[in-house]
Amino acid sequence: MKAIACLAALWFATVQGVDAVETQPPAAPAAAASAGAASAGDLAALAESGVATVYAAAMEGRLTSSGEPYSATALTAAHRTLPLGSRVRVTHTRNGRTVIVRINDRWGGGAGRVVNLSRRAAVDLGMNPDAGTAPVQVDVVFLGDNARAAVSEKMVAGAVSRELPPRLEPRDAPKSTRCANEAAILGLTGDLLQAHVRGCMSRRGRDPK
Repeated sequence: MKAIACLAALWFATVQGVDAVETQPPAAPAAAASAGAASAGDLAALAESGVATVYAAAMEGRLTSSGEPYSATALTAAHRTLPLGSRVRVTHTRNGRTVIVRINDRWGGGAGRVVNLSRRAAVDLGMNPDAGTAPVQVDVVFLGDNARAAVSEKMVAGAVSRELPPRLEPRDAPKSTRCANEAAILGLTGDLLQAHVRGCMSRRGRDPK
């Protein structure tokens, strides 16, 4: 009888254990990292529209904020605030062409400017990579983690480290100086710098007077 009782007790404990496993609520998922884990609604809230510009040819090989040398043939872009490593879909709102680029650099921008594109990305959008701007919609596809690249010595051979000048505000300088400052942030030199300053001086609306 004792043996039967022991077996019954063991069976009862086993059943209880199975029931406990089966009825236990699923464990809460580990806290997802903010990078790449944002909901569709969160990503949609980050969408913005404005003007896209293009990296100057002189920026080739210079180190970006991610630690990678800038390459005109890569599908990359600079943005003021999105985490490095983010992927965004850039849509040319006039011709409907789109391109997905990876954010790997920071950029001072200017009034209405939302993204600075590599030359390849600009060509894919149908822009003039030498002097063009375009109205665009920027939609975030994936949020990066702000990680800097593990850059090898080979990657940075010949690369030039650069530090963006701080952006001047209206209270700090006249418009002509601010326009030159904007051109410097974009890495423009020579005729391109002068053309940018002239265009900047003629801008109205949101651009500070």
